[in-house]
Amino acid sequence: IFANNAAAAIVKARLFEGEKKRRLEAEIQGEISTALTDTLDLQTVLEKILRNLQRYLEYDSAGILLEENGHMRIVATHGFPEADKLNNRCVSTDHQLYQEILKTKSALILENAEQDDRHEDFGAEVDILGWMGVPLIDQGMVYGYVSFDSKTPGKFTSEMGRLAQVLVNQTSAVITKTKLFEETQLGLKRLEALHEIDRIITSSVELSFAIKQIMDIVVSQLEIDAAIVQIYDPNSLMFIPENAVGFHNKSLYQKNHQPGNGFASRVALERKIVRVEGQDEFNNQFGDTSDLTQEGFSTCIGIPLIAKGEIKGVLELYQTTSLHTTNEWDGFLQSLATQLAIAIDNSLMFENLQKSHMELTLSYDATIEGWAKTLELRDQETQGHSERVTSLTVRLGRALGLSEEELIHIQRGALLHDVGKIGIPDKILQKPSQLTEDEMEVMREHPILAYNVLSGSIFLEKAIDIPYSHHEKWDGTGYPRALKGEIIPLAARVFAIIDVYDALRSNRPYRKAWSKEKSLKHIKGQSGIHFDPRVVEVFLKLVDTDPGFNVYDE
Repeated sequence: IFANNAAAAIVKARLFEGEKKRRLEAEIQGEISTALTDTLDLQTVLEKILRNLQRYLEYDSAGILLEENGHMRIVATHGFPEADKLNNRCVSTDHQLYQEILKTKSALILENAEQDDRHEDFGAEVDILGWMGVPLIDQGMVYGYVSFDSKTPGKFTSEMGRLAQVLVNQTSAVITKTKLFEETQLGLKRLEALHEIDRIITSSVELSFAIKQIMDIVVSQLEIDAAIVQIYDPNSLMFIPENAVGFHNKSLYQKNHQPGNGFASRVALERKIVRVEGQDEFNNQFGDTSDLTQEGFSTCIGIPLIAKGEIKGVLELYQTTSLHTTNEWDGFLQSLATQLAIAIDNSLMFENLQKSHMELTLSYDATIEGWAKTLELRDQETQGHSERVTSLTVRLGRALGLSEEELIHIQRGALLHDVGKIGIPDKILQKPSQLTEDEMEVMREHPILAYNVLSGSIFLEKAIDIPYSHHEKWDGTGYPRALKGEIIPLAARVFAIIDVYDALRSNRPYRKAWSKEKSLKHIKGQSGIHFDPRVVEVFLKLVDTDPGFNVYDE
């Protein structure tokens, strides 16, 4: 009897412990899934997730590493005494443990890291014995991993690895969403910077003033230590320093360089971006005792400034550490170089300014169109939805007598009408069935999220009416502000009709497209309820007379 009671007590204790772990696991899963509610800052979100995971895995230190353009970047850490030295440090993707994780796509456990040659601490300077690496997987591809460390050998078990993978899979979804938001925010900042440079170019033809302002933007946006612009003088065949930022030695660039002699000349002659990376290569290029080497630089990037097919100068960037760049960074650098070349050409030649301004404006709009297509893919909209509603909204706006300047802002607003959906969870945004009321409450937040994303951009402030207000209704029953009648911005009232019409006329997974007649009947029926009656009247006339509306298959 005593043995049976003891066995029952043991079973009960194990069941209690198991239930306790399940509750803790469910609690942590819930906290991870809501990690985006407090902030959309990637490092803050990931540090919060690591703290939650510590409650379950009881690790001593941990880090999250993401693969970016051939290297691994440590994006978040927890439990390290000098975390600032690790955060954003870049390491090689070639180390053996990561390669094994890439191959197996599953958690990898070391009982004693100190005795395993495969382990690298990346300069953490902590005693690591037990170690576990759990892959971050998105659409079947490993793009990084979470590293868990313990001062106790054999701390992590295969069962902990399995459960950690479940929790990390949720982390992967949070990372994807947060990175998308940060990339969108960065894109807006880049766009704003290009717009500011465009303003500088068009408002001043005084070369030194324009370049000084542009260089301040270059250094801050690219986050580099120092930079210099050297202007090519075709008469003397020399490169003349125009503006330098970040150098301690003010006289460093007081000498000119002729073609064939010096780094600027090399860049101009090769007519392509030249990178000098690593201390040995840097010393070979500039000399062991050069002023640049004495300033502590070990990386240099030179970009030819070309306008109208001619070299206008060279932009040189200098860094004291290794400079790991991304495709986005490289592309933005090229855009900056293009604008710098335009600024120089504008100051020296002062011709074709209107054409250059138009090209930059088209570049802004092309960027916005790229965002719209990306958002469309994520939202699983019918192909071409953003392009169609934008084109038809502009046509309807023109028929209503709006000016061409107003139509430009309407076009941009229509392209970005659903930008706020970047903050909506995928499980809601891509749900194939009808949303619950709680899910609809979350979905109704996307116009507010759109306002938060766009309101800080001077360039897009006049395009915000559609993303913010296109779900308002004429009778005041819409959202997010329940605006009524003509209080709703006209751009949003125009777009609302086109958006609904396109949705009705397009095939969706849950229904076939409506006919033209059925769709127009619905629009008529909603006049004065959902839609502005005056806009409906113009729309009904236009849809039968404008060939541009013949974009739907019957």
